[in-house]
Amino acid sequence: MQQFLFDTFFRGIACLCLILALAACTDDPPEYVLDQPPQETGVLTVVTRSGSTTYYLDRHEVKKGPEYDLAMEFARSRGWEVNWKVVPTTAQVLEVLEAGGAHLAAAGDYS
Repeated sequence: MQQFLFDTFFRGIACLCLILALAACTDDPPEYVLDQPPQETGVLTVVTRSGSTTYYLDRHEVKKGPEYDLAMEFARSRGWEVNWKVVPTTAQVLEVLEAGGAHLAAAGDYS
């Protein structure tokens, strides 16, 4: 009887582990909601899109762009670091911002 309970317990644990492992297999990374402002963490999270009028990497892989410069200067003036989230479209920039995944959006769309 004891062996039966022991086997049943470990089969249950194995099934639970398998279910959790399968649930973790997704194509999209989870979007984390920011729960603290940069005043408390010292880190400003900025969502942007890659483009010559916003944020880009030059040929030496150095971050550049007008929106990049503005956000960096804003953060520097307050003694904060900047965590950049780069998404492909302006619509996605707005989605991340509205979902609480960034403190600031820097993705001027001039089109």
